[in-house]
Amino acid sequence: MLIRPACLEDYPAFGRLYIEINDLHAAAHPHLFALTRTPPHDEEDFHIMLSDSNQAVFIAEVDGEAAGFINVILRDAPPLEILAPRRFAVVDSIGVNDRFRRQGVGQVLMQCADQWAAEKGAANIELTVYEFNQSAIAFYEGLGYTPLSRKLSKPLE
Repeated sequence: MLIRPACLEDYPAFGRLYIEINDLHAAAHPHLFALTRTPPHDEEDFHIMLSDSNQAVFIAEVDGEAAGFINVILRDAPPLEILAPRRFAVVDSIGVNDRFRRQGVGQVLMQCADQWAAEKGAANIELTVYEFNQSAIAFYEGLGYTPLSRKLSKPLE
């Protein structure tokens, strides 16, 4: 397995992998996510992501094929009196092709994000995971993630 920074030529693979994770979310929450054949980020967005020094996209390759990706973003807490100053990283998105799941691809991508964030001076790394995705929750907990907050929703019918 090879983990490397993404390049512009990775956009088609990035798009396919992103659609896969979107489909998973759309199946669980069709009121929030729409099934689409178009990735949420176009090539121009992808180029901006790659050129932004405060974010990184890494590609996992297995036998020359894109098996997964991770997008991690560096953030600083807003300068508000009620917040402690801190620099942290956010895993914006991660996707592993279904054929490569449970083979260590996600774990290596997460380790790569940890290393990148630490090199950028982040004190911690955060992410959001939907409650329906129990396998992802178990995966993240296995990597040492613990709940930080909880977002609740209630339909108004």
